[in-house]
Amino acid sequence: MRCALVLALLTPVAASAGSFQIECPATLMVKSTAAAPSGWQIVESPEPHVLDHVGLYRGNPSDLQSSVPETTDERQGRSKDVWTFDATEKMWAACFYTGTSLFTAMPVPQGVTRCEALYGSPRKGEKSGLIAARCE
Repeated sequence: MRCALVLALLTPVAASAGSFQIECPATLMVKSTAAAPSGWQIVESPEPHVLDHVGLYRGNPSDLQSSVPETTDERQGRSKDVWTFDATEKMWAACFYTGTSLFTAMPVPQGVTRCEALYGSPRKGEKSGLIAARCE
């Protein structure tokens, strides 16, 4: 199961009539605050949080109604999550990042009924991760 919260932008890029690619930002810079326990010091890493996976929400993500993929197909070191929904539902796409509860999100265009996310290594020897996400 995949889950998390909201910060920057997803950019949908028109691919053809009725479909679009979900172009997640590759990294997310997060500025944190915390109160250090007695005797401890808070140190913030300058490293950005790296894109991990894509998810969908039924309605605004601030309502925390995440949608679980209906199917997850795993073959030859790759996996594909698929969500289907009614064209009248107000869905949001979200991009999740490693090491933070913050995520980026935006509404899915009205009329879309299916989204999928493909995971795996695009080239041999690369770390497994999100390869592409699209909706139609």
